Formats: sequence, structure tokens, C-alpha cells
Amino acid sequence: MLLTLTLTLAPALVSAPSCPTPEAPAASGAGEVVELLAEDKVALTATFFAPRDSKGRSPAAILIHDANSDRSQLEKVGSYLHKKGFGVIALDLRGHGASTAGCTPWSDQDLGNREKTWAFAMRDLRAATEFLRGRSDIHTSNLTMVGFGAGCNLAAQQGVRDENVRAVVLVNPVGNKFGFNLIGDMEDLAGLPTLLVVSKDERKGAERLQDATHDSVGEEFVEITVLKSKTERLLSDRSLNSKLSGWLKDTVMPKRSR
Repeated sequence: MLLTLTLTLAPALVSAPSCPTPEAPAASGAGEVVELLAEDKVALTATFFAPRDSKGRSPAAILIHDANSDRSQLEKVGSYLHKKGFGVIALDLRGHGASTAGCTPWSDQDLGNREKTWAFAMRDLRAATEFLRGRSDIHTSNLTMVGFGAGCNLAAQQGVRDENVRAVVLVNPVGNKFGFNLIGDMEDLAGLPTLLVVSKDERKGAERLQDATHDSVGEEFVEITVLKSKTERLLSDRSLNSKLSGWLKDTVMPKRSR
């Protein structure tokens, strides 16, 4: 559900919750399973789809799942964007999926620890961007953040912090979640192309969020795509991938010369 919020500061980074050794990760789709290491030594598992174009550098998308989920949630989105010319990385955030070494599994955490874990997940995104920067086939100054649910909060904040982010896509965004303030971060995006993808049930909430952001910033940069599906079936909507990739094609994909 979209919520209207007052501006708050990003959550302070304090001691990270502790975690057991993860089980061996399973491969996801056609991508390659890779292991990342966050700056605080938390081991992360991700799926990477290398760009199909081996002759140059391609834009990349970082996919961020919802709380209490894992990278498989956005697997179909990642596979579709890969087919459309993007390099794609989808990671299990700390405490989720196969990324449970060094932090308590999400399902075992109380609210206080979940807020800490979600705050530290910004380090996971930095690990993903560092991985992409180490690849010669990625246009590292052309990154797109794609978040779902509470992952939208992380996507928006990464868009604020990383000058190499060229677009932000928020699918089924939520407001004040785990200490983050979506409206405040969207205001700080200040002109960065942003797409809200919502169900027909959440259209009015998305429009309020769009209006509040534009009124505060004084610039119109947030677009809305409304899908016919209900919120709980948003990721299975047949038009989701084509709508998302079409917007990205017009926004960040390099134009081919004729």
C-alpha cells in the first residue's frame, strides 16, 4: 500500500545482526550464480545475466526484491530485460535466500533487527554496483535500480546516493517501511527519471505520491504505469515486463544510429 509520509532521515547504520552459514545456492533461470562480499564482510549470493552484446558495453539493471523474499521474485523481469539488451544482477539481500552468512535470517528477526538489516542492505547494493564496475561489458555510468515492495525504498535511496544511476523503477512501492521514507528519497532524486508501476487498486495512491514529489521539487520527473492486475498478482501481469522495458528503452537505452 502507498503511504503519505513526512520526511525522515535514513536509518542510522549500527551493529549488523548476526547469521548462520547459508545452504548452497541454487541457480536462477539462465543467469550465472555469483558470490559477492559486502564491505562489512557479509557474503551475498546473486544471479548475473551478462549482456548479450559482446562487442560493446551495455546498460545494467540491479533488481531488488521485497522484504521476506529473495532474488527469484524478480527472475522473470531480469530474464526479460536481459533479452532486451541489459546486463542484469539480482541479489539475495542479507538475511534472505542464500545470503544468510553473517546475519540472522529475516524470518527470525524482530522489527528492530529488521530495520537494522534493511538499513545495512544498502551495503549489499554497493557490492552489486562494485561487481558491475569490474565488468568490461557493462556501461557502469548507466545503471537502473528496479525495486519491488520494500525494495523500492532501497532502490530510491541508491538512486540518490549513486551518480551512475540513470533511472529508478519502483514496482508496488510502499511508504514508510523499516525506517525508510520513500517520499523524502523521491524528493531527493530531483529530476532523475522515475517510474512507478502499480496495480489498478493503487492508482490513486501513486498519483498522490507523484503529485507530492512534483510539488516539492518543482519539476515533473515521475511517471506512472498502471497495470490491470490486482496488487497481489502484479508480478504475474502479462504486460509488466513489456511496459517496464519499453520505458527503459526510451529512457536509458543508447539510441542506435541509422
